[in-house]
Amino acid sequence: METAPALEIHYYLKDDLHSIDAVLLNKCEAEALSAFLYIAERLGFDVVLEATVGTEGGYRQIWRFVKNPKNLGVTTVLATTLIGGATVATSLLNTLVTAAVTIWVAPAKQDAALEALQAELLRKSIEEKALEIKAKTLAYEDALEQRSQKKPPQEPQDSTSSIAAPADGKPESQPGLQTDLRVVTRRTNFYKLLLPYRRVTGIGYGWLAPGDDTLSEHRYVDRKEFIDFIRPVEQIEPRIVPDALIQIVAPVLRNSDLKWRGIFEGSSIAFDMKDNNFKAGVLQKGLQFQNGDAIACLLHVKYKINEVGERVVAGYEVHTVQKLMRGNEVKQLLAIKKVAEIQEPQAQLLLNLNYNTE
Repeated sequence: METAPALEIHYYLKDDLHSIDAVLLNKCEAEALSAFLYIAERLGFDVVLEATVGTEGGYRQIWRFVKNPKNLGVTTVLATTLIGGATVATSLLNTLVTAAVTIWVAPAKQDAALEALQAELLRKSIEEKALEIKAKTLAYEDALEQRSQKKPPQEPQDSTSSIAAPADGKPESQPGLQTDLRVVTRRTNFYKLLLPYRRVTGIGYGWLAPGDDTLSEHRYVDRKEFIDFIRPVEQIEPRIVPDALIQIVAPVLRNSDLKWRGIFEGSSIAFDMKDNNFKAGVLQKGLQFQNGDAIACLLHVKYKINEVGERVVAGYEVHTVQKLMRGNEVKQLLAIKKVAEIQEPQAQLLLNLNYNTE
């Protein structure tokens, strides 16, 4: 794939060394690869990264951005049926590499110029996919014509799923990838891994355009700058559910820090009981639970950012129990809720129909 643009990550090493800890390198690769592929996906590109041979000096990794192999047939169609199709695709990939590196090395804050570049790339990727659809349509029509003439048809190649533009014809903007938690977390992990490894004195990022023999250095990050890219764990406000209904599966009937178990919104959860008055009623007054009992309560759903930058549930806390409900009452409430959930989409459908007829 010598016609594909390449990205180089250059690990500068002290004492002119050319070797690096293999386990450390593998972990760093995983973080950077995940971030660059995520950036490409968010910008509307279906690509893979292929590793190629590095060059001398420190330790160099070179990855080539290439269209997903399952779509190479469409790329060929583009090159043969659409004037400049291959050039457009290559140019877009060059811009993608530039944008990906720029986002990766940008401070984790809003940048109007960088956001404008992201929006422009997304718009162009949508246009390219429109060309791919056109190329596939032409190939399909040609196959139908050949079939009608009783010639062996040439079936069109599989293509990537298209990204449809909104109704107004403008692509949805993808602002703030430089502050996106998936990017920021992966970059934090990357530099956290390198910080204690004293052999690495800096990281260089550059790219090579197809047909060019010179790798252009875009940004050099010195070791003393590594700490600037390590972001503290972000605190996320909990989701507060003022009238949560939790069906009790396993209450805690003794004074301990064990978690209660219940069913909330159709899923089994473990939760901390923070209502001391309710706990006292269970422990001191011998409050009994029956099958199907539930509590109406003030529930806090806590979240955290995991190691890949995704927001996940970290735990549940019941702060105030408003009411203990027995089985029949719970069944009635659940039945009412189920009817409401069924009627709500129908009501929305009626609204849509009324809107469309105006």
